[in-house]
Amino acid sequence: MNTLLVRTQMAQDCEGNHEALPSWLSRLAHDNGYRSFGSLRTCEQLKVPARHSLDTLDDDTLASIARLTMSTPEEVATLTLKEAMCVITGSPDGAQGIGAARGRWLLKVPAGVRGPRYAICCTCLASDTLPFFRSHWRFSNVCWCPIHRHCLTDECPVCAKPIALSDSREAKLRFCGACGHDLASTIAACCEAPSADWLIANPVRITSRDVPVSVAFPHLWWDGIRVLLELACRPREAVRFLRVTSMESSQNALEQIATRPRMDFDKQPAVVRQGLLKMVDELTQEWPHRFTDRMGSAGFTSALFGSTELKLPYWLDTVCATSLYRKRYSTTEGESRAAIALLHRKQEATSKRSVKALLGITESKALDSTVWPIQKALTLAQLSEAIRYLAVEVQMANEARAQQASGLRDACCIALAVSHGISFERAAKLPLEMGQTALDSWARHLPFGDDRDFVRNQFAEWMLLYLKGVRPRFQRLAPPSTALFLTRFGEDYKGFGVAAAFARALRHAGVTDWERGARLLVGNPLAAMQDGRRNRR
Repeated sequence: MNTLLVRTQMAQDCEGNHEALPSWLSRLAHDNGYRSFGSLRTCEQLKVPARHSLDTLDDDTLASIARLTMSTPEEVATLTLKEAMCVITGSPDGAQGIGAARGRWLLKVPAGVRGPRYAICCTCLASDTLPFFRSHWRFSNVCWCPIHRHCLTDECPVCAKPIALSDSREAKLRFCGACGHDLASTIAACCEAPSADWLIANPVRITSRDVPVSVAFPHLWWDGIRVLLELACRPREAVRFLRVTSMESSQNALEQIATRPRMDFDKQPAVVRQGLLKMVDELTQEWPHRFTDRMGSAGFTSALFGSTELKLPYWLDTVCATSLYRKRYSTTEGESRAAIALLHRKQEATSKRSVKALLGITESKALDSTVWPIQKALTLAQLSEAIRYLAVEVQMANEARAQQASGLRDACCIALAVSHGISFERAAKLPLEMGQTALDSWARHLPFGDDRDFVRNQFAEWMLLYLKGVRPRFQRLAPPSTALFLTRFGEDYKGFGVAAAFARALRHAGVTDWERGARLLVGNPLAAMQDGRRNRR
């Protein structure tokens, strides 16, 4: 039953920008005598999860809030960020589309801070009859007020705490939730607002005609901007970006990034985000000529853009592929050996890293094919040595009965992976009947007169012990399972620890590329394994 006495109206400013849902619920709680929205939620049994950011809501939560506030679900939905997220990311919650990063473009709070974070315009709060937070203040790409063109601030000027609306916040929206400072009395920072409309306007109102490139949908523009910002937020690449911009605010922001640990754009302070967005605005003017000239002179390549977690939209990918493509330099065998000889003469350690640093290259494939060939498959001689070491390790694991049993299970998992040429992950998921089938195959094999006889006999011995003793003991602790390999507690085994045991055996067998592990087995079953004693150095 609804017990609220006051129905708080949803607010919007002179340009039609809607109030944020946490702001409205906070005002609703105060108008009805509650200390915070969290108190209202508890007393009214509102079906809203604790610590929910309220950026997007499901239908049940919308209906619950609508019933309590005597509103319609459609009215409540206008206060969420669903429409804006569709414009910016192409999906209602930012989880789909290019990048697939949930919550992309939403300000993130540092550790220890609760509630959604906002960057506010103090002038707007001062001019409001009833101060409220706008929904577009929630976005990290909104750094200027579309009405006053003032810089937004995301922290209290007195205590420097982030401005967030948690469900336990008791202060009115006009005041800081940590120290009680009157935010509306804060003088807006003096800064020069950019001329680009896409940086000033509310993102939900940005259309394809408002951006300097030709795109079918606005979110494709924002996807490309996100790629540029992700590169700029890397300390190493921020040094390069210093060469492409002449704006003082952008250079100050890049210098801060270059001297600090890597931080996502959504976590950056407002002054840094403002500088980065101004730099992007500068680079995208006169598209694509200014972009290609400056990025090319600073050493940016299409391969570097491909290293980001986001997929490049077509308008950026086309320019990078045609104007920033650089053919990768491939070293010759003579250059590699000359570099190694120089390192030996200097009595320095010889490794791929030291050779690449001396030659000034980043690709190691050239070294793999000349100086340090990578072993692609395990030889039969190497396998037999590794199996001998495993056999000794299983026998010597006498510290505890469970440890020896687990070692035997891992050895059987390795045996099946070797026999079928598959990964340890696939071997660990094999059904129970595969154990008996493999045992029969190993026990009845025809003699080859080489190391295969020893390997198969050892595999058969391990599998017999596992099926007759270890697995029934593990099975007693849980309901029956159809999986071949089980943990000590009767649960299906995931194969944890098998790769480490096999790599340890390869290392003791003298295999140089032992760290490749199961990759030496995949596609190289025991029956097709080459004989010989090759050990690449």
